[in-house]
Amino acid sequence: MSPRSFSLIMSTSLAILCGSAHAEPLATINSEQSGAAAWVTAYFATNWTEGYSWGITSDSVPFTQEVLRQLNVATTPAALRAMPAGLTLPCSNGGNMTVRMTRGIPRMLNVEWTNCQLQRWNRLQVLTGPGQIALIEDNFKPTHVAAISLGSPGRDLVMPFHDDFTEEVHDTVISRNVRMIGIIPVSTDYLPEGSTTSTYQVSGVRHEVTDIVFTAPGRGPEHHESHSYLKNGLLNLVSHWANDYFYTDDDSRYLLGDFTTTTMDPYSGTQTIRWSVDNLRIRRVTDFANWSGNYSYDGAFKWTWGPPASAGCLSGRFALRTKSPFTIPSLDDSGTTDSGELAINGGAATFKTYSATTVPPGLPIPTRGLLSMNVRSVGTFNYDQAAFPEPVRVASQCQ
Repeated sequence: MSPRSFSLIMSTSLAILCGSAHAEPLATINSEQSGAAAWVTAYFATNWTEGYSWGITSDSVPFTQEVLRQLNVATTPAALRAMPAGLTLPCSNGGNMTVRMTRGIPRMLNVEWTNCQLQRWNRLQVLTGPGQIALIEDNFKPTHVAAISLGSPGRDLVMPFHDDFTEEVHDTVISRNVRMIGIIPVSTDYLPEGSTTSTYQVSGVRHEVTDIVFTAPGRGPEHHESHSYLKNGLLNLVSHWANDYFYTDDDSRYLLGDFTTTTMDPYSGTQTIRWSVDNLRIRRVTDFANWSGNYSYDGAFKWTWGPPASAGCLSGRFALRTKSPFTIPSLDDSGTTDSGELAINGGAATFKTYSATTVPPGLPIPTRGLLSMNVRSVGTFNYDQAAFPEPVRVASQCQ
């Protein structure tokens, strides 16, 4: 897909988004409880949108980079196109990958991993299953690719893990089936300062199933499952870095997307949560040299709590606007912010944060950090974030 074609898709999607942005009224916030519940929902929606998007797509680029690295050493596009059976290459720690390349445009690499063992983040990953890469350039060291698929319509890419801990043994199987289409950076060139932009559509699933056996007596085995789904996602991710990666600025826009997560475990049973994003922007700046940072949230989302969430949990459509970024004075405690102000649902509830050193006169001095919430026409409520359970969560009655 050309950049021009993808820009047209983005423009069309944004037009649809803008036309439907006010189709549903915002969730009602008219009390301390509903204001606190809105804060809790916003916390989950922003963090889970980042986390689940990353979880579904996180392996796509590194696995693509490894395929391209091996091909760039072993052969050329012209030579690979002339191999009907493809080229089988050994993986770094065992197993292999077979890669075939289509003739003509689009330039598609069809990959089959067979017990392919790769060392990543000091952990051995073992891949079995299909994948596909669409090249923009006719070489194996591109700056961007046009599409990445892990899995196929009939098969998932499967990764088993075995972990022996002191008193328990975990056997986990992670399977993925995800397709990204757009402009996706895959360069591995090291730059002490630079930026990248990823713009892509994405739909996919990630399944994680874990069986735990406890070696100590008196405790039976446990079975855990987590299933994550993202449909019709449209993402624009811009990352800047400087000072040899000691300074990073990540600006993530989740323009569209429908998320579902279902978890099953012996303690909470089965829980399903659904949400969709509506031009939700999350920006995070981290300054490792000064051990500080800041973040902000803007845009909208729709959130639906499912059983067994309590009656106090607030579902519905929410709009966020950061009036001033939340500043983190020390990365040793990223949950404490010196300042920051967030308005939810047009100011129906407004939230400000302070540390013990920045709290203004007239407000209680917190042990750790203060969250001050104002609910329009109701009043102001203050929560010391050092207390446990978290006071705003208690006020929300959302368990």
